[in-house]
Amino acid sequence: MKPLKIGKVVLDDSSFAMCVTLTPGTIEELKDELKTLGGNEFSLIEWRADYLFYADKLIETVISCIELIKESFPSKPLLFTYRRMEEGGQTSLGRKELIMLRKEVIEQNKADIIDFEMYWFRHAQNEEDLNEYSSMMERAKELGAIVLLSWHDFEETPDDENLLSVLLTQEESGADVAKIATYARTVIDSDRLMDVSCRASQMLQIPHIAISMGDMGKRSRYDRKNSRSCITFAPVHTPSAPGQLTILELQKRLREV
Repeated sequence: MKPLKIGKVVLDDSSFAMCVTLTPGTIEELKDELKTLGGNEFSLIEWRADYLFYADKLIETVISCIELIKESFPSKPLLFTYRRMEEGGQTSLGRKELIMLRKEVIEQNKADIIDFEMYWFRHAQNEEDLNEYSSMMERAKELGAIVLLSWHDFEETPDDENLLSVLLTQEESGADVAKIATYARTVIDSDRLMDVSCRASQMLQIPHIAISMGDMGKRSRYDRKNSRSCITFAPVHTPSAPGQLTILELQKRLREV
């Protein structure tokens, strides 16, 4: 696997670069969360823009928020994530509106990494939608953004071969970083996911993220010895996925391993 460099951050097998996740509902809350980040050690910032409450002038507001984040932390790579409820997100924004939003974010070229959920590939309404989605990924890469293809299962942890297949498909689809996140019902589920991560590191040419969600999967978020994830996530305030550790707790765990 060839390491991926984004600014000063190098994503490599078991690098577990800490990405702090912002989940504000308003611009004022965003400002508060950015202030909270001051003094913390972290490598990247993820903004879950689907947590915004705005219905009017959404695109303009999103762009303004991205600019605010970059002004506050210009040296930290920014991961832009916007998910509908079907994708494990917080918004019911229509497909056309979401496509317009994504396109504008890509064209503004201020986010360093763009998250694309594979739900879109699996549930495209028609070939035109599928082609448009692929075109957005290509345009993002053309402008120099990193494409992160993600896949989530909030109910269970599928069998190992299925998970490996997802990661390989993400690479074949043009991802710069592949990501799978599954729900662990037992510790065995978490162990299996980390084993898949180790196997994937021998098969993929790109870095990947493998997260086991829920209380049973917390170890997958920091266990460098048994997993090969390049990024791990911690919320600034509101957790965006089950089983996330606080910034301070995750920092402590990463130092211990």
